[in-house]
Amino acid sequence: MAEPVTSEEPRVAEAVARLLSRQGTLLARSLDDEAAAGAARLGLSWLADLLRSFGLMGASDWFQALRVRADVLGGDRTTAAWAALAAPLCEVLAAELRRAGSLAPLSDGAHDWRARVAELTAFAEPPPRLVIVPPVVAAPATLPPPVIAAVPATLPPPVAAAPAVPPAPPTPPAPDPAAAQMPLFEAIADLAGEAMPAVDAQHGRIEIAGEQAGRGGADRRAALAALDQAARAAGAVLVAFDSEAGLRWMVRLPLSSGAHYLFVERGGEALALPWSRVVEYGLAPGGEHARVELGDGLQRAELAVDWLVGQGPGMALPDEPALASGGIAPPGFVLRGRVADTEGRLARVLDVARAAAPPPPAEAVQPVAVPADNHPETVPPAAAGLRALVADDSMMARVFLSRLLAQRGFAVDEAEDGAAARAALQRAHYDIAFLDAEMPGAGAIEILHDVGALLEGRACVLVKDEEERRRVESFGHVPVLFKPFAEDEVRGAVDALLARLPRTD
Repeated sequence: MAEPVTSEEPRVAEAVARLLSRQGTLLARSLDDEAAAGAARLGLSWLADLLRSFGLMGASDWFQALRVRADVLGGDRTTAAWAALAAPLCEVLAAELRRAGSLAPLSDGAHDWRARVAELTAFAEPPPRLVIVPPVVAAPATLPPPVIAAVPATLPPPVAAAPAVPPAPPTPPAPDPAAAQMPLFEAIADLAGEAMPAVDAQHGRIEIAGEQAGRGGADRRAALAALDQAARAAGAVLVAFDSEAGLRWMVRLPLSSGAHYLFVERGGEALALPWSRVVEYGLAPGGEHARVELGDGLQRAELAVDWLVGQGPGMALPDEPALASGGIAPPGFVLRGRVADTEGRLARVLDVARAAAPPPPAEAVQPVAVPADNHPETVPPAAAGLRALVADDSMMARVFLSRLLAQRGFAVDEAEDGAAARAALQRAHYDIAFLDAEMPGAGAIEILHDVGALLEGRACVLVKDEEERRRVESFGHVPVLFKPFAEDEVRGAVDALLARLPRTD
Protein backbone atom coordinates (compact mmCIF):
# COMPACT_ATOMS: atom_id res chain seq x y z
CA MET A 1 0.00 0.00 0.00
CA ALA A 2 1.32 3.42 -0.89
CA GLU A 3 2.53 5.66 1.91
CA PRO A 4 0.41 8.74 2.66
CA VAL A 5 1.70 12.05 1.43
CA THR A 6 1.99 14.54 4.29
CA SER A 7 4.24 17.59 4.44
CA GLU A 8 4.93 17.59 0.71
CA GLU A 9 1.32 17.12 -0.36
CA PRO A 10 0.84 20.72 -1.61
CA ARG A 11 3.76 20.28 -4.01
CA VAL A 12 2.51 16.87 -5.11
CA ALA A 13 -0.98 18.31 -5.60
CA GLU A 14 0.40 21.13 -7.76
CA ALA A 15 2.40 18.70 -9.89
CA VAL A 16 -0.61 16.41 -10.39
CA ALA A 17 -2.78 19.46 -11.17
CA ARG A 18 -0.39 20.44 -13.96
CA LEU A 19 -0.46 16.91 -15.33
CA LEU A 20 -4.26 16.96 -15.31
CA SER A 21 -4.36 20.36 -17.00
CA ARG A 22 -1.98 19.20 -19.73
CA GLN A 23 -3.96 15.97 -20.11
CA GLY A 24 -7.17 17.96 -20.50
CA THR A 25 -5.59 19.97 -23.31
CA LEU A 26 -4.51 16.79 -25.10
CA LEU A 27 -7.95 15.21 -24.71
CA ALA A 28 -9.67 18.33 -26.06
CA ARG A 29 -7.44 18.26 -29.17
CA SER A 30 -7.56 14.49 -29.65
CA LEU A 31 -10.32 14.43 -32.29
CA ASP A 32 -8.47 16.80 -34.61
CA ASP A 33 -4.83 16.10 -33.78
CA GLU A 34 -3.43 12.58 -34.19
CA ALA A 35 -0.27 13.40 -32.24
CA ALA A 36 -2.32 14.76 -29.34
CA ALA A 37 -4.47 11.61 -29.37
CA GLY A 38 -1.37 9.40 -29.11
CA ALA A 39 0.04 11.45 -26.26
CA ALA A 40 -3.36 11.38 -24.54
CA ARG A 41 -3.45 7.57 -24.63
CA LEU A 42 -0.05 7.33 -22.95
CA GLY A 43 -0.89 10.09 -20.46
CA LEU A 44 -4.09 8.34 -19.38
CA SER A 45 -2.15 5.17 -18.58
CA TRP A 46 0.43 7.12 -16.57
CA LEU A 47 -2.27 8.96 -14.61
CA ALA A 48 -4.11 5.71 -13.86
CA ASP A 49 -0.92 4.09 -12.48
CA LEU A 50 0.16 7.23 -10.64
CA LEU A 51 -3.19 7.72 -8.88
CA ARG A 52 -3.35 4.02 -7.99
CA SER A 53 0.06 4.32 -6.33
CA PHE A 54 -1.40 7.07 -4.13
CA GLY A 55 -4.33 4.83 -3.18
CA LEU A 56 -6.86 6.84 -5.24
CA MET A 57 -8.53 3.75 -6.72
CA GLY A 58 -11.74 5.36 -7.99
CA ALA A 59 -9.95 8.11 -9.91
CA SER A 60 -7.46 5.56 -11.24
CA ASP A 61 -10.30 3.33 -12.51
CA TRP A 62 -11.90 6.29 -14.28
CA PHE A 63 -8.72 7.23 -16.13
CA GLN A 64 -8.17 3.59 -17.04
CA ALA A 65 -11.74 3.41 -18.37
CA LEU A 66 -11.01 6.48 -20.51
CA ARG A 67 -7.98 4.69 -21.94
CA VAL A 68 -9.96 1.52 -22.64
CA ARG A 69 -12.85 3.44 -24.23
CA ALA A 70 -10.81 4.23 -27.34
CA ASP A 71 -9.48 0.66 -27.54
CA VAL A 72 -13.03 -0.70 -27.58
CA LEU A 73 -13.79 1.36 -30.67
CA GLY A 74 -10.99 -0.43 -32.51
CA GLY A 75 -8.24 0.77 -34.79
CA ASP A 76 -6.88 4.24 -34.19
CA ARG A 77 -10.26 5.79 -33.54
CA THR A 78 -10.51 8.31 -30.73
CA THR A 79 -13.62 8.47 -28.59
CA ALA A 80 -15.55 11.73 -28.57
CA ALA A 81 -16.02 11.20 -24.84
CA TRP A 82 -12.43 12.36 -24.33
CA ALA A 83 -13.26 15.83 -25.54
CA ALA A 84 -16.87 15.94 -24.32
CA LEU A 85 -16.56 14.42 -20.83
CA ALA A 86 -12.92 13.99 -19.86
CA ALA A 87 -11.29 17.23 -20.98
CA PRO A 88 -13.63 19.51 -18.94
CA LEU A 89 -13.37 17.27 -15.88
CA CYS A 90 -9.56 17.27 -16.02
CA GLU A 91 -9.61 21.07 -15.87
CA VAL A 92 -12.10 21.00 -12.98
CA LEU A 93 -9.97 18.51 -11.06
CA ALA A 94 -6.83 20.56 -11.65
CA ALA A 95 -8.53 23.67 -10.23
CA GLU A 96 -9.83 21.70 -7.22
CA LEU A 97 -6.36 20.34 -6.44
CA ARG A 98 -4.85 23.83 -6.55
CA ARG A 99 -7.51 25.22 -4.22
CA ALA A 100 -7.24 22.33 -1.76
CA GLY A 101 -3.45 22.05 -1.83
CA SER A 102 -3.85 18.29 -1.46
CA LEU A 103 -5.00 15.19 -3.34
CA ALA A 104 -8.28 15.06 -1.37
CA PRO A 105 -10.44 16.22 -4.34
CA LEU A 106 -9.49 12.98 -6.13
CA SER A 107 -10.75 10.74 -3.32
CA ASP A 108 -13.83 8.54 -3.61
CA GLY A 109 -15.64 10.77 -1.13
CA ALA A 110 -15.18 13.90 -3.22
CA HIS A 111 -16.36 12.34 -6.51
CA ASP A 112 -18.64 9.42 -7.31
CA TRP A 113 -16.18 7.73 -9.63
CA ARG A 114 -18.41 4.71 -10.19
CA ALA A 115 -21.12 7.00 -11.52
CA ARG A 116 -18.59 8.73 -13.78
CA VAL A 117 -17.41 5.37 -15.15
CA ALA A 118 -21.07 4.43 -15.79
CA GLU A 119 -21.60 7.76 -17.53
CA LEU A 120 -18.59 7.06 -19.72
CA THR A 121 -19.85 3.56 -20.55
CA ALA A 122 -23.27 4.92 -21.56
CA PHE A 123 -21.82 7.74 -23.65
CA ALA A 124 -23.13 7.54 -27.23
CA GLU A 125 -20.62 8.31 -29.94
CA PRO A 126 -21.96 11.07 -32.21
CA PRO A 127 -22.20 10.46 -35.95
CA PRO A 128 -19.19 11.45 -38.03
CA ARG A 129 -18.94 15.16 -38.56
CA LEU A 130 -19.67 16.42 -42.07
CA VAL A 131 -17.29 18.99 -43.47
CA ILE A 132 -19.31 21.47 -45.54
CA VAL A 133 -17.28 23.39 -48.09
CA PRO A 134 -18.92 26.71 -48.96
CA PRO A 135 -19.48 27.32 -52.68
CA VAL A 136 -17.06 29.55 -54.50
CA VAL A 137 -18.74 32.84 -55.47
CA ALA A 138 -17.52 34.21 -58.74
CA ALA A 139 -16.21 37.74 -58.67
CA PRO A 140 -18.35 40.30 -60.51
CA ALA A 141 -17.24 41.21 -64.02
CA THR A 142 -16.94 44.88 -63.19
CA LEU A 143 -15.84 46.35 -59.90
CA PRO A 144 -17.43 49.50 -58.49
CA PRO A 145 -15.24 52.58 -58.62
CA PRO A 146 -13.13 53.10 -55.52
CA VAL A 147 -14.34 55.62 -52.98
CA ILE A 148 -11.81 58.43 -52.54
CA ALA A 149 -11.99 60.22 -49.21
CA ALA A 150 -11.81 63.98 -49.38
CA VAL A 151 -8.67 65.57 -47.87
CA PRO A 152 -9.30 68.71 -45.78
CA ALA A 153 -7.91 71.91 -47.24
CA THR A 154 -5.92 72.69 -44.13
CA LEU A 155 -4.22 70.29 -41.77
CA PRO A 156 -3.98 70.83 -38.04
CA PRO A 157 -0.56 71.82 -36.79
CA PRO A 158 1.63 68.86 -35.93
CA VAL A 159 1.74 67.84 -32.32
CA ALA A 160 5.21 67.73 -30.85
CA ALA A 161 6.13 64.19 -30.04
CA ALA A 162 6.87 63.44 -26.44
CA PRO A 163 10.40 62.34 -25.75
CA ALA A 164 10.76 58.59 -26.06
CA VAL A 165 10.90 56.88 -22.70
CA PRO A 166 12.45 53.45 -22.83
CA PRO A 167 10.02 50.87 -21.50
CA ALA A 168 10.88 49.33 -18.17
CA PRO A 169 12.41 45.89 -18.54
CA PRO A 170 9.88 43.17 -17.83
CA THR A 171 10.18 41.46 -14.48
CA PRO A 172 11.36 37.91 -15.10
CA PRO A 173 8.84 35.35 -13.91
CA ALA A 174 9.71 33.31 -10.87
CA PRO A 175 11.05 29.87 -11.71
CA ASP A 176 8.36 27.23 -11.78
CA PRO A 177 9.70 23.74 -10.92
CA ALA A 178 6.44 22.04 -11.85
CA ALA A 179 6.43 23.67 -15.30
CA ALA A 180 9.92 22.28 -15.95
CA GLN A 181 8.50 18.78 -15.66
CA MET A 182 6.24 19.12 -18.69
CA PRO A 183 9.12 18.76 -21.19
CA LEU A 184 10.31 15.82 -19.10
CA PHE A 185 7.05 13.92 -19.59
CA GLU A 186 7.15 14.70 -23.30
CA ALA A 187 10.72 13.36 -23.51
CA ILE A 188 9.62 10.21 -21.66
CA ALA A 189 6.82 9.75 -24.19
CA ASP A 190 9.26 10.11 -27.10
CA LEU A 191 11.60 7.48 -25.66
CA ALA A 192 8.88 5.05 -24.54
CA GLY A 193 7.01 5.15 -27.85
CA GLU A 194 4.09 2.74 -27.68
CA ALA A 195 5.51 0.89 -24.66
CA MET A 196 3.84 1.24 -21.27
CA PRO A 197 6.15 2.72 -18.61
CA ALA A 198 5.73 1.52 -15.03
CA VAL A 199 5.01 4.08 -12.30
CA ASP A 200 5.97 3.72 -8.64
CA ALA A 201 5.44 6.32 -5.91
CA GLN A 202 6.99 5.67 -2.51
CA HIS A 203 9.30 7.31 0.01
CA GLY A 204 8.79 10.83 -1.30
CA ARG A 205 9.65 10.21 -4.95
CA ILE A 206 8.07 8.91 -8.12
CA GLU A 207 9.81 6.49 -10.47
CA ILE A 208 8.83 6.02 -14.12
CA ALA A 209 10.62 3.09 -15.74
CA GLY A 210 10.61 1.24 -19.03
CA GLU A 211 12.50 -1.25 -21.18
CA GLN A 212 13.19 -1.60 -24.89
CA ALA A 213 14.55 -4.80 -26.37
CA GLY A 214 17.51 -4.92 -28.76
CA ARG A 215 20.25 -2.49 -29.62
CA GLY A 216 18.82 0.90 -30.57
CA GLY A 217 19.91 3.17 -33.36
CA ALA A 218 20.43 6.89 -33.74
CA ASP A 219 16.77 7.68 -32.98
CA ARG A 220 16.93 5.96 -29.58
CA ARG A 221 20.23 7.65 -28.69
CA ALA A 222 18.79 11.03 -29.63
CA ALA A 223 15.63 10.38 -27.58
CA LEU A 224 17.74 9.30 -24.60
CA ALA A 225 19.95 12.40 -24.88
CA ALA A 226 16.82 14.59 -24.99
CA LEU A 227 15.45 12.78 -21.93
CA ASP A 228 18.74 13.43 -20.11
CA GLN A 229 18.54 17.17 -20.83
CA ALA A 230 14.88 17.32 -19.77
CA ALA A 231 15.64 15.37 -16.57
CA ARG A 232 18.43 17.78 -15.58
CA ALA A 233 16.20 20.77 -16.30
CA ALA A 234 13.49 19.30 -14.03
CA GLY A 235 15.93 18.28 -11.29
CA ALA A 236 15.31 14.57 -11.91
CA VAL A 237 17.67 11.59 -11.98
CA LEU A 238 17.97 9.33 -15.01
CA VAL A 239 19.28 5.77 -14.77
CA ALA A 240 19.90 4.00 -18.08
CA PHE A 241 21.61 0.71 -18.94
CA ASP A 242 22.11 0.12 -22.67
CA SER A 243 23.41 -3.28 -23.78
CA GLU A 244 23.00 -5.80 -26.57
CA ALA A 245 19.93 -7.14 -24.79
CA GLY A 246 18.23 -3.74 -24.80
CA LEU A 247 17.76 -0.47 -22.95
CA ARG A 248 16.50 -0.28 -19.38
CA TRP A 249 15.77 3.23 -18.09
CA MET A 250 14.23 4.90 -15.08
CA VAL A 251 13.45 8.51 -14.19
CA ARG A 252 13.16 9.53 -10.55
CA LEU A 253 11.02 12.64 -10.20
CA PRO A 254 11.68 14.99 -7.27
CA LEU A 255 8.01 15.76 -6.77
CA SER A 256 8.58 15.46 -3.03
CA SER A 257 12.33 15.87 -2.83
CA GLY A 258 12.12 17.50 0.59
CA ALA A 259 10.16 14.64 2.17
CA HIS A 260 12.87 11.98 2.44
CA TYR A 261 16.62 12.23 2.87
CA LEU A 262 19.69 10.09 3.33
CA PHE A 263 21.23 11.39 6.57
CA VAL A 264 25.04 11.27 6.74
CA GLU A 265 27.92 12.81 8.67
CA ARG A 266 30.88 14.48 6.99
CA GLY A 267 33.64 16.34 8.78
CA GLY A 268 31.64 16.49 11.98
CA GLU A 269 28.61 18.02 10.19
CA ALA A 270 25.17 16.38 9.97
CA LEU A 271 24.02 16.47 6.34
CA ALA A 272 20.78 15.48 4.61
CA LEU A 273 21.01 14.34 0.97
CA PRO A 274 17.73 14.44 -1.03
CA TRP A 275 16.63 10.83 -1.34
CA SER A 276 15.42 11.35 -4.91
CA ARG A 277 19.03 12.19 -5.83
CA VAL A 278 20.68 9.14 -4.26
CA VAL A 279 21.67 6.60 -6.91
CA GLU A 280 23.94 4.37 -4.84
CA TYR A 281 25.74 4.36 -1.53
CA GLY A 282 28.02 2.06 0.45
CA LEU A 283 31.68 1.51 1.21
CA ALA A 284 34.45 2.99 -0.92
CA PRO A 285 37.20 0.75 -2.44
CA GLY A 286 39.03 -1.04 0.32
CA GLY A 287 36.04 -0.82 2.67
CA GLU A 288 37.53 1.97 4.81
CA HIS A 289 35.22 4.90 4.07
CA ALA A 290 31.63 5.36 2.97
CA ARG A 291 30.54 7.24 -0.12
CA VAL A 292 27.26 8.32 -1.73
CA GLU A 293 26.64 8.73 -5.45
CA LEU A 294 24.06 11.35 -6.37
CA GLY A 295 22.58 12.02 -9.78
CA ASP A 296 21.41 14.89 -11.96
CA GLY A 297 20.06 13.41 -15.16
CA LEU A 298 22.74 10.93 -16.26
CA GLN A 299 25.46 12.95 -14.53
CA ARG A 300 26.88 11.54 -11.30
CA ALA A 301 28.63 13.21 -8.36
CA GLU A 302 30.33 11.18 -5.63
CA LEU A 303 30.47 12.40 -2.04
CA ALA A 304 32.81 10.88 0.56
CA VAL A 305 31.18 10.71 4.01
CA ASP A 306 32.31 9.62 7.44
CA TRP A 307 29.12 7.89 8.51
CA LEU A 308 25.86 6.69 6.95
CA VAL A 309 23.19 7.47 9.55
CA GLY A 310 20.08 6.28 7.71
CA GLN A 311 17.22 7.21 5.41
CA GLY A 312 13.93 8.78 6.41
CA PRO A 313 11.61 11.81 6.33
CA GLY A 314 12.77 15.32 7.25
CA MET A 315 10.91 18.51 8.13
CA ALA A 316 12.15 21.72 6.51
CA LEU A 317 13.25 24.46 8.89
CA PRO A 318 14.06 28.16 8.37
CA ASP A 319 17.70 28.54 7.40
CA GLU A 320 20.10 30.57 9.52
CA PRO A 321 22.59 32.69 7.56
CA ALA A 322 25.12 32.34 10.37
CA LEU A 323 25.30 28.62 9.63
CA ALA A 324 26.15 29.13 5.93
CA SER A 325 29.73 27.89 5.95
CA GLY A 326 31.46 27.50 2.63
CA GLY A 327 33.58 24.66 3.98
CA ILE A 328 30.60 22.32 4.35
CA ALA A 329 29.75 22.04 0.65
CA PRO A 330 32.55 20.44 -1.41
CA PRO A 331 33.00 21.36 -5.10
CA GLY A 332 30.00 20.31 -7.16
CA PHE A 333 27.54 20.59 -4.25
CA VAL A 334 25.45 23.37 -2.71
CA LEU A 335 23.65 23.89 0.60
CA ARG A 336 19.86 24.25 0.44
CA GLY A 337 18.59 24.93 3.96
CA ARG A 338 18.06 22.79 7.05
CA VAL A 339 15.81 19.89 8.03
CA ALA A 340 15.03 17.97 11.20
CA ASP A 341 14.69 14.19 11.22
CA THR A 342 11.99 12.27 13.08
CA GLU A 343 14.01 12.45 16.32
CA GLY A 344 14.51 16.21 16.08
CA ARG A 345 18.17 16.13 15.02
CA LEU A 346 19.15 18.99 12.68
CA ALA A 347 21.02 18.58 9.42
CA ARG A 348 22.02 20.81 6.52
CA VAL A 349 20.58 19.85 3.13
CA LEU A 350 23.38 19.18 0.63
CA ASP A 351 22.35 18.90 -3.01
CA VAL A 352 24.09 18.50 -6.35
CA ALA A 353 25.01 21.84 -7.95
CA ARG A 354 22.81 22.34 -11.01
CA ALA A 355 25.09 23.08 -13.95
CA ALA A 356 24.40 22.81 -17.67
CA ALA A 357 26.39 20.09 -19.36
CA PRO A 358 26.44 18.49 -22.82
CA PRO A 359 24.66 15.16 -23.20
CA PRO A 360 26.76 12.06 -22.52
CA PRO A 361 28.40 10.13 -25.38
CA ALA A 362 25.79 8.11 -27.20
CA GLU A 363 27.88 4.93 -27.24
CA ALA A 364 28.46 4.87 -23.46
CA VAL A 365 25.22 5.95 -21.86
CA GLN A 366 25.87 4.57 -18.39
CA PRO A 367 27.95 1.40 -18.28
CA VAL A 368 27.25 -1.00 -15.46
CA ALA A 369 30.05 -0.26 -12.99
CA VAL A 370 31.42 -2.48 -10.26
CA PRO A 371 29.99 -1.24 -6.93
CA ALA A 372 32.52 0.73 -4.95
CA ASP A 373 32.81 -1.75 -2.08
CA ASN A 374 32.96 -4.78 -4.37
CA HIS A 375 36.51 -4.16 -5.54
CA PRO A 376 37.68 -6.99 -7.88
CA GLU A 377 40.35 -7.98 -5.34
CA THR A 378 37.82 -8.40 -2.52
CA VAL A 379 34.84 -9.98 -4.35
CA PRO A 380 33.75 -13.18 -2.54
CA PRO A 381 33.97 -16.52 -4.37
CA ALA A 382 31.59 -16.80 -7.31
CA ALA A 383 28.35 -18.76 -7.06
CA ALA A 384 28.61 -20.18 -10.57
CA GLY A 385 25.74 -22.42 -11.57
CA LEU A 386 23.33 -21.03 -8.95
CA ARG A 387 20.14 -19.18 -9.76
CA ALA A 388 18.49 -16.28 -7.91
CA LEU A 389 15.13 -14.52 -8.12
CA VAL A 390 14.70 -10.82 -7.36
CA ALA A 391 11.07 -9.75 -6.96
CA ASP A 392 10.38 -6.07 -6.28
CA ASP A 393 8.07 -3.52 -7.85
CA SER A 394 10.84 -0.90 -7.68
CA MET A 395 13.10 -1.02 -10.70
CA MET A 396 15.88 0.63 -8.70
CA ALA A 397 15.88 -2.22 -6.15
CA ARG A 398 15.78 -4.89 -8.87
CA VAL A 399 18.68 -3.37 -10.81
CA PHE A 400 20.72 -2.90 -7.63
CA LEU A 401 20.23 -6.45 -6.34
CA SER A 402 20.49 -8.13 -9.74
CA ARG A 403 23.81 -6.45 -10.46
CA LEU A 404 25.32 -7.50 -7.13
CA LEU A 405 24.08 -11.07 -7.50
CA ALA A 406 25.38 -11.29 -11.08
CA GLN A 407 28.80 -10.20 -9.84
CA ARG A 408 28.71 -13.10 -7.39
CA GLY A 409 28.12 -15.48 -10.29
CA PHE A 410 24.35 -16.00 -9.99
CA ALA A 411 22.06 -16.30 -12.96
CA VAL A 412 19.36 -13.77 -12.00
CA ASP A 413 15.70 -13.57 -12.96
CA GLU A 414 13.52 -10.59 -12.04
CA ALA A 415 9.84 -10.18 -11.24
CA GLU A 416 8.11 -6.80 -10.95
CA ASP A 417 5.03 -7.91 -8.99
CA GLY A 418 3.60 -10.75 -6.95
CA ALA A 419 1.97 -12.56 -9.87
CA ALA A 420 5.24 -12.61 -11.83
CA ALA A 421 7.12 -13.84 -8.75
CA ARG A 422 4.65 -16.70 -8.20
CA ALA A 423 4.85 -17.71 -11.85
CA ALA A 424 8.67 -17.66 -11.81
CA LEU A 425 8.86 -19.83 -8.68
CA GLN A 426 6.49 -22.38 -10.17
CA ARG A 427 8.32 -22.37 -13.48
CA ALA A 428 11.95 -22.71 -12.36
CA HIS A 429 14.15 -23.75 -9.43
CA TYR A 430 15.89 -20.95 -7.51
CA ASP A 431 18.68 -21.45 -5.01
CA ILE A 432 17.94 -18.11 -3.28
CA ALA A 433 15.33 -15.38 -3.62
CA PHE A 434 14.81 -11.78 -2.53
CA LEU A 435 11.11 -10.91 -2.21
CA ASP A 436 9.68 -7.46 -1.47
CA ALA A 437 7.26 -7.39 1.48
CA GLU A 438 4.75 -5.22 -0.44
CA MET A 439 4.14 -5.62 -4.17
CA PRO A 440 1.10 -5.29 -6.45
CA GLY A 441 -0.72 -8.61 -6.57
CA ALA A 442 1.00 -10.25 -3.59
CA GLY A 443 3.75 -9.49 -1.10
CA ALA A 444 6.47 -11.77 0.16
CA ILE A 445 4.38 -13.28 2.99
CA GLU A 446 1.54 -14.22 0.63
CA ILE A 447 4.01 -15.72 -1.84
CA LEU A 448 5.86 -17.71 0.82
CA HIS A 449 2.56 -18.93 2.23
CA ASP A 450 1.57 -20.33 -1.18
CA VAL A 451 4.85 -21.52 -2.70
CA GLY A 452 7.36 -21.22 0.14
CA ALA A 453 8.10 -24.94 -0.03
CA LEU A 454 9.77 -24.34 -3.40
CA LEU A 455 12.43 -22.25 -1.63
CA GLU A 456 12.80 -24.31 1.57
CA GLY A 457 13.75 -21.29 3.70
CA ARG A 458 16.20 -19.78 1.20
CA ALA A 459 14.33 -16.49 0.79
CA CYS A 460 15.11 -13.04 2.17
CA VAL A 461 12.28 -10.51 2.55
CA LEU A 462 12.89 -6.85 1.70
CA VAL A 463 11.18 -4.57 4.25
CA LYS A 464 10.95 -0.80 4.50
CA ASP A 465 10.05 -0.34 8.18
CA GLU A 466 9.55 -2.04 11.53
CA GLU A 467 5.88 -2.77 10.84
CA GLU A 468 6.75 -4.89 7.82
CA ARG A 469 9.54 -6.59 9.79
CA ARG A 470 7.06 -7.57 12.53
CA ARG A 471 4.71 -9.01 9.92
CA VAL A 472 7.52 -11.16 8.57
CA GLU A 473 8.51 -12.33 12.04
CA SER A 474 4.90 -13.33 12.80
CA PHE A 475 5.00 -15.57 9.72
CA GLY A 476 8.12 -17.45 10.80
CA HIS A 477 11.89 -17.35 10.94
CA VAL A 478 12.60 -15.58 7.65
CA PRO A 479 15.65 -13.29 7.22
CA VAL A 480 14.89 -9.68 6.36
CA LEU A 481 16.84 -6.88 4.68
CA PHE A 482 15.86 -3.28 5.35
CA LYS A 483 15.44 -0.93 2.41
CA PRO A 484 17.40 1.02 1.41
CA PHE A 485 20.32 -1.38 1.68
CA ALA A 486 24.04 -1.03 1.08
CA GLU A 487 26.30 -3.44 -0.79
CA ASP A 488 27.82 -4.90 2.36
CA GLU A 489 24.34 -5.63 3.75
CA VAL A 490 23.36 -7.45 0.56
CA ARG A 491 26.62 -9.36 0.63
CA GLY A 492 25.92 -10.52 4.21
CA ALA A 493 22.37 -11.56 3.29
CA VAL A 494 23.64 -13.58 0.31
CA ASP A 495 26.24 -15.32 2.48
CA ALA A 496 23.55 -16.21 5.03
CA LEU A 497 21.30 -17.69 2.33
CA LEU A 498 24.18 -19.59 0.75
CA ALA A 499 24.94 -21.12 4.15
CA ARG A 500 21.50 -22.76 4.03
CA LEU A 501 22.23 -24.58 0.76
CA PRO A 502 23.04 -28.26 1.07
CA ARG A 503 26.70 -29.13 0.65
CA THR A 504 27.62 -30.73 -2.68
CA ASP A 505 31.04 -32.07 -1.66
